[in-house]
Amino acid sequence: MAIAASASRWGATGACAFGHDEFAIELETIPCPSCFRTDFEAVLSSSDFLTQFKGEFALARCTSCNLVITNPRPTMDSIGYFYPDEYSPYDANELHKTNWWKDLLERAALRCYHGYPGQPVDLTTRLLALLALRRFASRKKRHDWIPFREGGKLLDVGCGGGVFLERMRKFGWDVCGLEMAEDVARRVERRTGIKVHVGTLPYAGFQPQSFDAVTFWHVMEHVPNPREVLESAAKLLRPKGLLVIEVPNIESWSFAEFGPYWYGLELPRHFQHFSPTTLTAMLPEGAFRNVEIQQIAAPSLTRLSAERAVAEGCLDAAKWLGKPKSYWAEHVNRTESNHQADLIRLVAERV
Repeated sequence: MAIAASASRWGATGACAFGHDEFAIELETIPCPSCFRTDFEAVLSSSDFLTQFKGEFALARCTSCNLVITNPRPTMDSIGYFYPDEYSPYDANELHKTNWWKDLLERAALRCYHGYPGQPVDLTTRLLALLALRRFASRKKRHDWIPFREGGKLLDVGCGGGVFLERMRKFGWDVCGLEMAEDVARRVERRTGIKVHVGTLPYAGFQPQSFDAVTFWHVMEHVPNPREVLESAAKLLRPKGLLVIEVPNIESWSFAEFGPYWYGLELPRHFQHFSPTTLTAMLPEGAFRNVEIQQIAAPSLTRLSAERAVAEGCLDAAKWLGKPKSYWAEHVNRTESNHQADLIRLVAERV
């Protein structure tokens, strides 16, 4: 791997010194998982703030396709050390409390604007849907309002604690999940009664064209083989089926401002660090149409990045912490129109 110096304000390094008192972490240097080239330029390096393991990991940008990846990265035998039992996506406790009024408004909005059962909608439902747009004013609050598809069979890949599966079942989808961690999958099944398969894509237990929607909520940045996973997802979708992917945005204002302290990095669990262009380029050629990229502002994520930067001694970030909540909401929400939001969501239809 050829590493060149970068002009990043945070500095750059191609080195990755890593270890632990009790065991060694194995690292591997890989070609670009998008274009399979091997020439990179260094971006920056950062540590794992979750596990507090020693050492730093390097971010490198492919000089051919501009995909940013963690390189070198932990091997598949080592990556499990970085997913502790308390890893938050595994925990569904208190994440989604039932609120009948909130559910009523969401159901009305989904029926009016996204084709959810039942149809047609009456005047009362339309009025409730208008209230819902005020109640869920930000894109972040309605980021998982996905269009309904006839047939209604949905697969959530990397379903974690199963919160999204529960929501979609309540709104009319026939749902199942796919999760790498067997203990997490079994907990979701016991708690919800929803079937969760253990594994990842490609998965031998699914037949081609057996789903009307396949969703990846903050999963694609974790997988070691994103092209293979998306090719498998395309095969599972029926014609006009929906693909939904949400990931952090490496072209966000927050990353440019806070660099190694940005909450969206999640090193080394995030193998890929996507932009709208590099995420779209991962789609199998000719498999999808009506590809849409949505920018989703996340004020809490931005503020957490500033707090981390200050805690780690980056005093330049302290200027942001004195700002009122209203300033954060206004400033960060502008990143959606500037195409610099913390999160991006891809929605595409199967040909």
